[in-house]
Amino acid sequence: MRRLLVLTALAAALTAGAQQRIVRLWNNASAPHDNGLRGGERVEEDRLFNTTEAVLYVYAADPARATGQAAVGCPGGGYRFLSIGGDGHAVGRWLAEHGVTAAVLKYRLPNGRCEVPLEDTEAALR
Repeated sequence: MRRLLVLTALAAALTAGAQQRIVRLWNNASAPHDNGLRGGERVEEDRLFNTTEAVLYVYAADPARATGQAAVGCPGGGYRFLSIGGDGHAVGRWLAEHGVTAAVLKYRLPNGRCEVPLEDTEAALR
């Protein structure tokens, strides 16, 4: 029941705004666990490497087509990188155009610490 209430609250919060928003969840310094990665993020094509900050990119649903539904997408990449372009932003825009508010999570890569991406995902759902 609690999980349903949390998801309902997330859907309501995400569908409230009509513009794309960026929500910073935390970084290695403020998160429960540090992934041990240092330096800047590296981008190659649509892949993102060395992520050390968790960020939600919120794509609000087209008001004319809004269904009241929301989704959180976590781009793939085998925990080596994030396929943020195709698996992330493109899917987020597509969902928003079709009436579903989407939040694309740029999560911190685990770097051998499996709890790190899970913490970011849990924070995104909260």
